[in-house]
Amino acid sequence: MSDLLAYYQRRASVRKFKPEPLREGDLEKLLLAAQRAPTDATAQLYSLLRITDPALRREISSRSGHNPHIESCAEFFLVLADVHRLRRLVEHRGGRFGHWPRTAAHFAIADAVLAGSALATMAENLGYGIVWIGGVLNGIREISTLCGLPEGVFPVAGLCVGVPDEAPAPRPRLSR
Repeated sequence: MSDLLAYYQRRASVRKFKPEPLREGDLEKLLLAAQRAPTDATAQLYSLLRITDPALRREISSRSGHNPHIESCAEFFLVLADVHRLRRLVEHRGGRFGHWPRTAAHFAIADAVLAGSALATMAENLGYGIVWIGGVLNGIREISTLCGLPEGVFPVAGLCVGVPDEAPAPRPRLSR
């Protein structure tokens, strides 16, 4: 059985983390994986916002369903759709940016999910636990304001990464 097949057979979200940082150099590996993820038309309409401030993590947790793992994981990222990048590129090239269409938001959401998934897969393959936080959508406006996100940048999900303090079994999936 391939290592990748074994990985997917055993993968499960981790919600309890040890109070330990990532090993030296591993953050760079995570970010490289995210950066090398597929992206629609090479547009790279996503950003990752690394949240290190404990007070801000508490605020984000309280606005996303009270997820204590946001506060206890070694690294917490907001995975962001970022149409603002497109605006900066157009303006840098001397153009005028108009109203951004839903298509741009669609591509940005897809790019954000692909980058976050690559980061998560790298983290798990380095031995870390991860859990996606979809609850950031519950407080999307408040979290955007707290983080000072510009127009055209919005959270798609949160992503916790850290040294696992539990070994959960994979949750059931629908049959194929």
